[in-house]
Amino acid sequence: MPTLSSIKLPPPKSWDEFEEITLTCLKIKWDSPNLTRHGRQGQSQAGVDIYGEDNLGRFVGVQCKKTDLELNTRIVKCEVAKAEQFVPPITTYYLATSLQSDVNLQKEIRLLSDEHIKQGKLPIGIFFWDDLIRELVKNKAEFSRHYPDFKLTDESYTGLGGARKLSLLDISYFGLNLKFYMALLFGDIGKISGEDPYQFASLTRAIDGCALIVLDAQKSTELISLTSELTHLSIALASGTAKLRVNWEKPNSIATTIEGIISSAQYSLTGKDLAAFTSGRLLGHWHRLDIDAKLLSEKVQEDLIRAIKALSIDGTILPEISEAFREYRSPDASLLYDYSHTVYAAVRRMLIDQEIGNEIYKSDKPEVG
Repeated sequence: MPTLSSIKLPPPKSWDEFEEITLTCLKIKWDSPNLTRHGRQGQSQAGVDIYGEDNLGRFVGVQCKKTDLELNTRIVKCEVAKAEQFVPPITTYYLATSLQSDVNLQKEIRLLSDEHIKQGKLPIGIFFWDDLIRELVKNKAEFSRHYPDFKLTDESYTGLGGARKLSLLDISYFGLNLKFYMALLFGDIGKISGEDPYQFASLTRAIDGCALIVLDAQKSTELISLTSELTHLSIALASGTAKLRVNWEKPNSIATTIEGIISSAQYSLTGKDLAAFTSGRLLGHWHRLDIDAKLLSEKVQEDLIRAIKALSIDGTILPEISEAFREYRSPDASLLYDYSHTVYAAVRRMLIDQEIGNEIYKSDKPEVG
């Protein structure tokens, strides 16, 4: 059985199958189960093969172009003109093509979209075949349904979308503090506290991306389903659009379940993976204390320093992290300064540079003890 590492996935031969794969990929990308195909072959489709909501709740239309030939702006303009007649009106228009990525076509689409936006017309985007496949491989079950003769290995699955240690750091830093962020954004009684409630949607999408890398397919699917429900319900309740009595018991219960799924992941981790998760968990705890102007205990500081050392290349602490800890421990330290996020950002940059092989963030003495 061929693997992804040994052969590139070919586009399907039939237009019908290409539309079905595109639908699957966009459902995964946008976590939008209400996307649907429009009509059938032979019917007038107003330039739209797939329609529904994207991850931002916008009503979008997608035209699927299975072609072995070129795709140019003349064809795109023709399809957009048709889509402008779609009822109800769509707010954003995409083309999905079986062609491989083309920088020239991407540029042409960007310029055309910018021109349309200035004229108050539909913004336009494009998905190439490799864009679609990057989404399909995130869901093993859907991948196997469309490509039963290809084997999606764990290596090819977990290696997509970013560094594993970076994702472990982020999912524990943000994901174990969902109820805390809900209180910050929506207030203790469920009303918007002056922040943009859609920041919460950005937060949960980041958690979803990490989950696809660090959790198995079953757990990541479960978590993404829960974060989607939590996001939609929380924003609806906070903005007053929910057609139900304002009750935050259910969102809090969902957030507790999500935090439990993420917390349980640490028990299968070892080595630097465990150090990354532990660093994120302790930094998240410190961040909560920073917001409340409370001190982090010396014991937790020591545990955090050990975890960060375990993540570094040579077992020492970066100078900027050392300096942050020294300032935090000094009598003149201001609890209004977010030391936790300073350290988190430095640890994150360190992991990114390790991933790309950059030596600039290698540690120097002196270090904190």
